[in-house]
Amino acid sequence: MKKRNFARDTIIVGLALFATMFGAGNLIFPPQIGLFSGTQWVLGALGLLFGGIILPVLALWAVNNVGEDAKDLMRHVSPWCYNLYYLIGCSLIAMGSTLPRSAATTHEMAIQPLFPNVPIWITGVVFFALVYFFACDPNSVIDKLGKYMTPILVVLLAIVLIKGVISPVGTPVDTGIDNAFGDAIL
Repeated sequence: MKKRNFARDTIIVGLALFATMFGAGNLIFPPQIGLFSGTQWVLGALGLLFGGIILPVLALWAVNNVGEDAKDLMRHVSPWCYNLYYLIGCSLIAMGSTLPRSAATTHEMAIQPLFPNVPIWITGVVFFALVYFFACDPNSVIDKLGKYMTPILVVLLAIVLIKGVISPVGTPVDTGIDNAFGDAIL
């Protein structure tokens, strides 16, 4: 029997949740909200904190209190509701747009600027091989994300954050925005 370390496991699961929820929007929207909020950037940051962190964490907490997954959340509606949700959510959205877009974005943003002669199909093969490595064993996805991907992501984010604090692109100006908090939530 494997002995569990609660503190280590909590950190790994927390970092894995961070890595799975962190996306391009989380990197793009905070500076954009700061730019549009101008001198009201504190209200914009609070709106982003509420809409982008607090509400999603409350949603995870709500699902956790109902059961273990979306099936438990939807069992009160109808048995077919979960099947329809799963068909639309996983099959059409994930396989039809999210996965191909992720591979294309990886090529256009990370590979093409550094290695312009690498064809997109090679990036796609490597990308999906890495995705398969992380997702092939459903029982170890959280461990793999928490141990490998998240530390890399945290280091890269720290570099971006430190660079932004040390040499900001400018000073806040009045943008005339009326509701920085509400606009940031949306």
